[in-house]
Amino acid sequence: MTALHLAAKHGHIDVMNGLKEFIPFRTASEKTGLTALHVAAHYGKADFVREMLTIVSACVKSESPISSTYGSQWSSEAGMTPLHFAAQSGHEGLVRILLNCPGVQTDAPTSVTVLMSCSHPSSVMSPLSSLAFIFATRSIIAFTGA
Repeated sequence: MTALHLAAKHGHIDVMNGLKEFIPFRTASEKTGLTALHVAAHYGKADFVREMLTIVSACVKSESPISSTYGSQWSSEAGMTPLHFAAQSGHEGLVRILLNCPGVQTDAPTSVTVLMSCSHPSSVMSPLSSLAFIFATRSIIAFTGA
């Protein structure tokens, strides 16, 4: 992981701000294929995610890992968005934040849907409650224009 990825994992916004001039924030880790935004979403670092969203699109997709060391662990994660990671980890607040971002689609074509992410064993949300949550949130956003 890069310094930015480690800052994302631990929610260190000050480190991120210090790296702005030196590191492109859309860069994915060669070992995992994930951007710092994916990492922050996975670990539930809402403030870090909000700050990153001022620089990086919420629609950025994970890449296939280049390094063979971690390739088998993360290869199924390629094409996933930060929304997938937030849902998979059960971070409802982050799911709401990411659903409110421009261009985010819950039905975007990937190998893993957001609903499948919610039913992952590490998720605290059941598939049914996840589906209800996603559709209810999308309906509220559409209704209020938020």
